[in-house]
Amino acid sequence: MSDASILNSYIEKYNDNLMLLSQQESSRLRAAVMSSSQSGEGAAPVDQVAAAEAIDINTRYQVKPLIETVHDRRWEHPVSKGWGDIVDEIDKLKVNIELNGAYTKTGINAINREIDKEIISRFFASALTGRSGGTSTALPAGNTIGVQVGGSSSDVGLNTDKLLAAREVIMAGDVDIDNTTFYCGINARQERNLLEEIKIINGDYGVTQFDGTGTKLRSWFGINFIHTELYETDSNSDLQVPFWVPEGMHLGIWQDVKGDISERKDLNLNPMHISVNATFGATRVEEAKVVRILCDES
Repeated sequence: MSDASILNSYIEKYNDNLMLLSQQESSRLRAAVMSSSQSGEGAAPVDQVAAAEAIDINTRYQVKPLIETVHDRRWEHPVSKGWGDIVDEIDKLKVNIELNGAYTKTGINAINREIDKEIISRFFASALTGRSGGTSTALPAGNTIGVQVGGSSSDVGLNTDKLLAAREVIMAGDVDIDNTTFYCGINARQERNLLEEIKIINGDYGVTQFDGTGTKLRSWFGINFIHTELYETDSNSDLQVPFWVPEGMHLGIWQDVKGDISERKDLNLNPMHISVNATFGATRVEEAKVVRILCDES
């Protein structure tokens, strides 16, 4: 087998293992938002249609109603992310591109973190709307749960009062909660805050679920928690906790995880360069389906 054929076989194997591992160890937020394949410099993943009201039909031959439907679009633009490293021994390359190999795991984890960062950055940012994305739409002030909610005029962390207030905002937006799922982001500090709440640890207040080992908070009162330390703070150093349903956010995939292995003849000893790349972009789709909860981090 020629050197080129051997290299191609390594590339094929590496990509196969990347895809298998990406299915097993997905980005933490990717499965909690809508997602689809996209192309071009920008994409409008969803054409929005505003709610409409029917009119009364009072006479037998009344003129047929003509009520103009209001359309809008949300836009997302791709960002490209990559990871790479140099391997100087072919035997080391063969081992590390296996399904459980260090380079396979490192590459996937690096891309997954970037996907999560992209989604997180779009929860509360102004969304590009309109025919060509020329209008910025901000998250309404009413979709923010204040840092003092449940704290008797003091800044407090995440608590059940804030969770129920966020849930109320989404329900008040006439979201069909019977056919969707509530998600709430938490980091280690905010999980601890919740675990100190009697309404979380006492089953009389609602069903609380932990993971199989009983060490990680999974859900409470139908609200599913997604843990990562990547959630962002605001200018007051308060953590901005996202609370949403999947239909409120969208992730576009221009190029899913793709690996490459090439010989670096520009470097001494001609080492192998191994890399992983992906291109994606996210946007908030509907304001009524996303809430920001401000939480004290001190």
